[in-house]
Amino acid sequence: MGRIGGSFYPTHIEPSPQDCNILLMMDTSANALKKVASIANWRQKFDIVAAYVEDCWLLDSFPHAVKQFDRLFIPHVEFQSQLEQQLNIPVSVLPCAFDVLTHGAGIKPRTVDVFSYGRTPRNYYLELQSILNAAGSGCFYYHQTFDQKELFPKLTYCSERFDYLHRLQLKKLLKRSKLTLAFDFSYTVPRAALHESMKFHPSHKCGQSVLNRRWFEGAAAGTVLVGKRPQTEMMSQYFDWEDATIELPDQPAEGAELIQDLLSDRERLEAVSQRNYVQSLAKNDWRLRIRDMLKQLDIPLPSGLELELEQLQRKIHSLRPSLAT
Repeated sequence: MGRIGGSFYPTHIEPSPQDCNILLMMDTSANALKKVASIANWRQKFDIVAAYVEDCWLLDSFPHAVKQFDRLFIPHVEFQSQLEQQLNIPVSVLPCAFDVLTHGAGIKPRTVDVFSYGRTPRNYYLELQSILNAAGSGCFYYHQTFDQKELFPKLTYCSERFDYLHRLQLKKLLKRSKLTLAFDFSYTVPRAALHESMKFHPSHKCGQSVLNRRWFEGAAAGTVLVGKRPQTEMMSQYFDWEDATIELPDQPAEGAELIQDLLSDRERLEAVSQRNYVQSLAKNDWRLRIRDMLKQLDIPLPSGLELELEQLQRKIHSLRPSLAT
């Protein structure tokens, strides 16, 4: 309604005069931050106002109100300086993460040999489909695709929305998969369609690779990530351990052979799986990002977050003795 009519239903909030009043907004789209207008005199009511926006690469979607925020958090360092100049407020980089403590690790045995979702090179898809899913093969390759009509949800946020249901299923599939395909965007789009496709991807805006969700999701679930690693410093910073990703060759036939070799090497698969999970706990859990966010805003950590951070550290400590080096 706000996007159509330019106004919002009022949200009645009366901050406490004794406490520090904080407004944290998190959304996929920067355009959604317009909702702050539903709070009358919002800037006067809050001592600290900040936001985390995942699709920060849509630079033109930031509403004017964000210029009154105290800080903006984004997942991609490639857009930090542009947004600081555009908004004239501090912009901090907090990369994507995963709820590793709750949804990480996996189950045994893992019944899906190779799992792919989102953008997958067509030549790799066809090669793996023909080899791994052949009648005589003992392997199982599962490729998940979206129905075109499901690109944009029709419902407001609720448990019946397809994207919410998709996330639940995705977590289950990752925890049951031995290998997960993950390719840098520039490798998944045919050259003939590259210019048009890149209009809808952050790589187009900054002219280089960016680190997206799939690497955090796959590693946290303890799958072995195979594909083409993004060529960005953030990848080196947050996935800096042995076999965090395993590079596949350009030729799908050679890649399929490498994948089959990996599937037969159970000892290596188990070592990589455990290492990915433990390192994800230590580096890429959302609790760590929220902790860093609050510290940068000079906000004391809530007791509930401190307790969960302690659980996180205990979990890491209990698993590290068994971690292959």
